[in-house]
Amino acid sequence: EEKNRCCGAGRYPRIPQAVGRSDLYLKCQLLNEGVCILLLLATFRVSVEAIAYGMLITNVVTQILDAQLNKKLIGYGYLEQMRDILPTLLLAAGAGLCMYLVIFLHLPDLLTVIIQVVVGLGIYLTGSAILELDTFEYFKDVLAPSIRQKLKR
Repeated sequence: EEKNRCCGAGRYPRIPQAVGRSDLYLKCQLLNEGVCILLLLATFRVSVEAIAYGMLITNVVTQILDAQLNKKLIGYGYLEQMRDILPTLLLAAGAGLCMYLVIFLHLPDLLTVIIQVVVGLGIYLTGSAILELDTFEYFKDVLAPSIRQKLKR
């Protein structure tokens, strides 16, 4: 995905380009950037928190706009996209919550971070394996062999 965007967008913002409709992609991007700039102008004098909430709203709006276009082009709408990412999102939230709870053990900072990383990775990878998510397949097929190879050295 593009790194120079003002705001985030839907999961598959380049589908219009992939199906030969770069004109629609440009219109969608201009609309997305317009929404982003309007919300930024409306919130920047209020507070940093207001800007953050504005960006959250912008992300949701641009996702919906991108998803509507994707639904027209390939029949893959917002609800289908959200249904596809919900297991990953819930798993990440659960792992993040467990990592956060580690701070209540009141251990030294370095030990806390190490435990948080181990807990987060363990929960996320175990959950990915149980739910048969692409994340686990990627880890198993790509990262694990490279880690094993480095450990053998």
